[in-house]
Amino acid sequence: MNETALGQIENGRDDFDDRVTLLIEPRSLTRQCLAAWLEQCEQRTQIHTVASPQGAIEQDDCPVALLIWCIGALSASSDIVMSGVRQLRERFSEVPLALLADREGPADIRTAIRLGVTGYVPTSLDRDEALEVLKFVRAGGTYVPASAVVDSHEEELESENGQSPYEHANSQAIDQARMFEGLTPREVDVVDRLRQGKPNKVIAHELDISESTVKVFVHRILNKLGAVNRTEVAYLAQQQARQADSRLKRFV
Repeated sequence: MNETALGQIENGRDDFDDRVTLLIEPRSLTRQCLAAWLEQCEQRTQIHTVASPQGAIEQDDCPVALLIWCIGALSASSDIVMSGVRQLRERFSEVPLALLADREGPADIRTAIRLGVTGYVPTSLDRDEALEVLKFVRAGGTYVPASAVVDSHEEELESENGQSPYEHANSQAIDQARMFEGLTPREVDVVDRLRQGKPNKVIAHELDISESTVKVFVHRILNKLGAVNRTEVAYLAQQQARQADSRLKRFV
């Protein structure tokens, strides 16, 4: 089996897509098994495989539609991952990047998001679920596991700076709520769709505006929420929705 072009994968189009999915995995057997899995599930896009981010950067100028980096048990905060993601973002700035990771802690996921990862895919997912997530990210969507939002919310209940758990949680919730209150109704519409992981093209269609206008809204939202990218906006919006739901349940 040729490791640099193992097959073609499905991307939802009827015609052949000459863009490639670039799979990064240092372990030869795992790399071949993952590529074979993608090849079996999908059939219309080429899969190229390399052993490291550096290998991806050194690839010929072939059009890349999706980067998948399998970091295994490594933390997203480790020097290896942080350096590798920065290199990939610099080389493939417009290409969706998914991390396939064993760790699911909110700290790791937040770090990955701020580095520019558009999909954090836990290896605990069922293979069919993982495949759908990868296709979703490839199409321009963003994905953060729901467990990250739940765990992050639970972290907020821990005591900090002498505050009781509920005082600390309420303080953070109030600060975050104020940021979202500063959004205009149209920006809220955009945030809601970013939370669902929808790409600019879909958002523009649903709101009946141009893609360039969507980009303007996204830029404003990033500034108002202090987020570094749209994936972090989606993460913050999921947190806000869960906090609002939790506050509502206390009064029911």
